[in-house]
Amino acid sequence: MNPSTTSQDTTLVCELLDDCVFAESSATDGGLTSLRYIPGASIFGAAAARLYPELRQKEQLDGIWQLFHADQVRFGNAYPLTSEHPAWPAPCTWQVEKNKILYESTSRLLLSDLVNASAVEPERGTQRKPLRAQFVSPKGHFSQPATSVQLKTAFKPGKGTAADGQLFQYQALSSGQVFAGALSCNGHVSASLFEQLLSSLDGSVLRLGRSKGAQYGRVRVSVVRQPANHWPLSDAWGHSNQQQPSITLWCVSDLCLLDEYLQPTTLALPDALGLPPDFQLNPAHSYIQTRRYSPYNTHRRSHDCERLVISAGSVLTLDWLPDQAPPLSVSQLRSQIGEWVGQHNGTGLGQIVVQPAWAVQTAIQRGSLQPAPDAEPIKSASTQPAAVPLDPTQTQWLAWVKQRSGQAEVHSQAAHWANRKLGEVRKICLMAATLVPGGLEAVTPSASQWGRVLEECRKYPLDAAALHVALKGNNSVLGGAGSDASSQNPTLRKKNKPWFHPAPLAIKRYVDNQARSTTTLGDWLVDQLHDPSIAQCPGDALGRLASLCRRSMEAPVSTHNTTAQ
Repeated sequence: MNPSTTSQDTTLVCELLDDCVFAESSATDGGLTSLRYIPGASIFGAAAARLYPELRQKEQLDGIWQLFHADQVRFGNAYPLTSEHPAWPAPCTWQVEKNKILYESTSRLLLSDLVNASAVEPERGTQRKPLRAQFVSPKGHFSQPATSVQLKTAFKPGKGTAADGQLFQYQALSSGQVFAGALSCNGHVSASLFEQLLSSLDGSVLRLGRSKGAQYGRVRVSVVRQPANHWPLSDAWGHSNQQQPSITLWCVSDLCLLDEYLQPTTLALPDALGLPPDFQLNPAHSYIQTRRYSPYNTHRRSHDCERLVISAGSVLTLDWLPDQAPPLSVSQLRSQIGEWVGQHNGTGLGQIVVQPAWAVQTAIQRGSLQPAPDAEPIKSASTQPAAVPLDPTQTQWLAWVKQRSGQAEVHSQAAHWANRKLGEVRKICLMAATLVPGGLEAVTPSASQWGRVLEECRKYPLDAAALHVALKGNNSVLGGAGSDASSQNPTLRKKNKPWFHPAPLAIKRYVDNQARSTTTLGDWLVDQLHDPSIAQCPGDALGRLASLCRRSMEAPVSTHNTTAQ
């Protein structure tokens, strides 16, 4: 082995900061059942999203291939961390009679009635059941991860209302739980490259599973530099048929095997498992569960090829057929096979345990449920989501939420102000109609004229000075109302004639039999920008008033009832 390369086994500890959705299938119809663990493919994808661009920028194409394409780095499934040891899927051969109590009050298995079905013959008249959907730690503690179910509905595009008949539900792993999975590499991966991978994951907060953009998916990852396999092993041969030696393989994760024609198979062929061809599967003492699924690739936005796999928890017992003793010992076979077999090891498939200590026992003994002597407890920090530093994207989002919530009250005040001023505009126009020939139609700006004011207000919702220039400057929307530009541009004055009619101050002085002022309707409108009650959003408030006035001009003033938008 090249001294610059390494073969390492480490453990990734994953703490769920949010509920996480890991669906058993990629279907979109019906109730989706969640996996009870974090699949290695999710961690693999998150690691690739973090490290792939960096390696590509540095033109480390060989590193990209080794980490993410050659199955030389294996991202194992993360299973519940129970009693400081990973709890792996309970073997299907661990069975107990129906209606028997399985657990003590301390969540530890009662072993008095638990048998290893792969090492005993079936008893007539006895009905046993396996430990389904359970995880067991090397100390004998069982675990069944907590889940939550939420019913949701799809929304109509562009309307924000619930779509008809589009209800769906998510089953998710509940937040606050801790999981641990293996992360290992073979001797072809350089030590520096593997260390770069560990550094990118250690202490990071990843988004895993479905609906990562909603309330799901935050997982905090930490690296523990010790193997994830804490189960004791046996170097003794088993004897499933009481004559020939046998060896047992416990599937810790789903197992994807190929036959001689490179087609998926659920037959435990010796060649596919890395065993000598003189071994043969013993169906009577093997317990195999299968499933098929098509994994969804988020990067390619499509499904990969369908996979036919042997499910995690299955137990394979293979007998040695020749009369002579096997040429290799159990420990030598274990070294030859390794801990990963089959296809798709990089995404967590194919993790096995060769000849665990319980495999050679007919009844599961307490001694076989003790961690391996060299297995150190895995310590994990308490899960406190509030203490996790937010990434820049989340910080910007929170700032946006606070800004929007603060603006809600301001906009509400602007709406009330606009409704109040609408009454004043109506009174102005009605009183001005008594002073100007042509009546109400001559002194009231049209809907299109109010629309042009609204357009300018939308351009400058917060800048009163800029809006003042846009409304009252030369050749502006109000045509220089109240200024010399009005006399120098008679065409513009005629076009914008309603803005030059008397406003409240002129009306008030006329009613009081005093001299008239040159204040116009346009002047009054611009002066509203300096109202202290709308100082935080002058343009928005004036725009709401213009919108109300435009709608009022489209209906009789005396009968139109409207509110601010």
